[in-house]
Amino acid sequence: METTEIVGLCARIASTFATNAFFGAAIYINIVECPARLALKTAPAMVSHFQATFPRAKAMQGRIIATSTFGAALGWYLDTDPNRFLSWRLP
Repeated sequence: METTEIVGLCARIASTFATNAFFGAAIYINIVECPARLALKTAPAMVSHFQATFPRAKAMQGRIIATSTFGAALGWYLDTDPNRFLSWRLP
């Protein structure tokens, strides 16, 4: 394998891991955090909990999605398949 192929493969692997981490974080938020927030007794408590957790979740998921997007774009760009531009037409 050439160096560009190895870099492209590593970028696609990193993109896959980042996508899976994003999915895991989204599942965690839906299964754990939302029910925990709804279990709080008052609306102000729910709002304060959301305001405390949202900035951290936003920052974490922003980095994950940036890694995934950059890795996928780099992996696609460094792909050596001659049909990479026509892949949407293939069955």
